[in-house]
Amino acid sequence: GTIDGNVRVRGGAGNQFFVFGEFGKAVAHVVNVTGWLSADMGPGGESFPNGAPDAVASVGRPPAAGASGDIARVNVRGNVVVRNANVFTIAGSVGGNLMMDSRAKSSFQQVVLGNFGRPFTLNGNAVIRTGGGNDSIAVENATLRKNLSIDSGAGNDTIELANSDPG
Repeated sequence: GTIDGNVRVRGGAGNQFFVFGEFGKAVAHVVNVTGWLSADMGPGGESFPNGAPDAVASVGRPPAAGASGDIARVNVRGNVVVRNANVFTIAGSVGGNLMMDSRAKSSFQQVVLGNFGRPFTLNGNAVIRTGGGNDSIAVENATLRKNLSIDSGAGNDTIELANSDPG
C-alpha cells in the first residue's frame, strides 16, 4: 500500500507497538510513504526484555534463500525519526536521513537496520543513540550511502556491522 504524505505517531505511557505489516503474521508486504515518518513511542517499555517493549518495526515474511521480489519492507522517501523505542527494526529504504534517539530509555534496546535477511538502503545519514541499558545495534544486509554515527550510551553494548555495503 501507499501513504501519500507524512506519517506521525506518538505513543503515551504503557507499551506501544507500531509496525508496518501484519503483526504476528509471516506474510509479504510493502508499505510506501511518499513523505517523512516520525514516531515517538513516549514513556513505557522499561521492563523490556522481560516485558513488552515500545517497538517500531517492519514485520512480515523474510525472503527465501536466494529469492528476490516482493519481500516485507517499508520505503520512506523523506526522513525517518524514531524516539523512545526499545526495539527499532527496519527493512526497505529511506530516501533522506535516519535518526533513532532513545537515550531516555534506561532498559535494553535493540536496533536492527536491514533485519532478518531483508535489505535496507539509506540515502542520507544515520544517527543511532541508545540509553543506559545493555543494548544491541546491528547493521545487516544494508547499504548506507552517507555517514553512520552510533552513540550507545552506558551499559554493556554490542554493535554488529555484518554484510553491509558502505555505498
